[in-house]
Amino acid sequence: MLDKLDPPQLQHIIRACPIGILLQDGNGRVSWINDTLADLLGESRLAQLQNKQPDEVPEPLSALFNLDTTVHLPGDQTHEDLWLMGRHQDLPDNKGTVQYLIDITPLHWMMQERDQLKNELNDVIMVDSETGMRNRKGLYYSCLLYT
Repeated sequence: MLDKLDPPQLQHIIRACPIGILLQDGNGRVSWINDTLADLLGESRLAQLQNKQPDEVPEPLSALFNLDTTVHLPGDQTHEDLWLMGRHQDLPDNKGTVQYLIDITPLHWMMQERDQLKNELNDVIMVDSETGMRNRKGLYYSCLLYT
């Protein structure tokens, strides 16, 4: 087991980390973004963030600086919709902050699909979920069967 990691090893690990990392200096200026976040954002969004303070960043990218929240970056001609879950951490001695961002876009799409399927299921259900008795649709269908 490794007791110590040298700086090049640490830099490689952090750059290749599957979680996006955004580092701000003590003045709030974006000082570094790891490769994972750079790939998620794309070149044009990345250019709008580099060496900027949160108030200099256009909407919706400024939401990346919100503390511990889910961020939606709408798609455009060059990007697809992106959903990121953020976690904020202050560095010791007021040296800056770190924002960890996880891509939850696939999870978001699955939740939307789940909700759509639930709605479709509710449209065909013929029994009231609370009472277990037939609902209006079920009663209508029963009347059709027995007439």
